[in-house]
Amino acid sequence: MLIVDDNRMFREAFVDRMRRRFPQLPLETAASCAEGRLKARLSKPRLAVVDLMLPDGNGMELVADIRRENPLATVAICTCHGLPEYQEAASRMGITQFFVKDRLDFAALDTLVRSSQ
Repeated sequence: MLIVDDNRMFREAFVDRMRRRFPQLPLETAASCAEGRLKARLSKPRLAVVDLMLPDGNGMELVADIRRENPLATVAICTCHGLPEYQEAASRMGITQFFVKDRLDFAALDTLVRSSQ
């Protein structure tokens, strides 16, 4: 699993939860599009969870790059920006799940992780 989010506190809390729920799950993290591209290329994750707004680019562009490198990867968005137009754009790209951070559906997240293993 690859988690790409520039908010260090959120990223660390997300990783901590994933490690507690799925101790055998390989986890990589990145704080930017550039780092996310590199880690996706090297680790070929089955699941990537990407923030929309990153310091060096747009998460949607990163999703497209991840998909080009690894077409079988499951990709989800996890963002503070739950506007309908973002959700519609994600849906058009075939993004599996769209999570909004302040109302994160942990049951759906756990199901997504299980289904990607």
